[in-house]
Amino acid sequence: MYKVRFHLSKGANYMKWQITGDASPNKPSGKPFYCDPSTVCIQMINAKLVNHVATATKIKCGGNKTVCAWILCENLVIYRDDTAGGRKNIGYVDKTFPKTHMELSYNPRVTPNWVGHNNCNMDKQENLNIYTSGRKLFYTSSSIKCTNSIEPSFI
Repeated sequence: MYKVRFHLSKGANYMKWQITGDASPNKPSGKPFYCDPSTVCIQMINAKLVNHVATATKIKCGGNKTVCAWILCENLVIYRDDTAGGRKNIGYVDKTFPKTHMELSYNPRVTPNWVGHNNCNMDKQENLNIYTSGRKLFYTSSSIKCTNSIEPSFI
């Protein structure tokens, strides 16, 4: 599992995507690495939205910002603009996804939950495919949920 969030602490990695390699609850998290949103597109596969509502509500009411939300994903692909294939994919996502995919946002100063299409509360939603486009997020639902059975089960 991977844990992805937007890093807002001051310093060299301010306003970058922070990715932690192992976000499983029973293991210590791996060392994070950072991606500049202007040079990458991240595809998060089989993602789940995590939010600590009580902390987010305190922030909405004027409390200090602290980490309270992130995306857990089973796998991810990072497209970089320093390769021809990466540039092509980033260009496609930047041009097409705002028209074809639903936008996803999170700002606890405005709303203390993940916000999706038509301002719906997206907290705890899972089986999503999420893409970054700069600092924006776009999502689709996965149509098939993988289980331990041989046949896929449809949602």
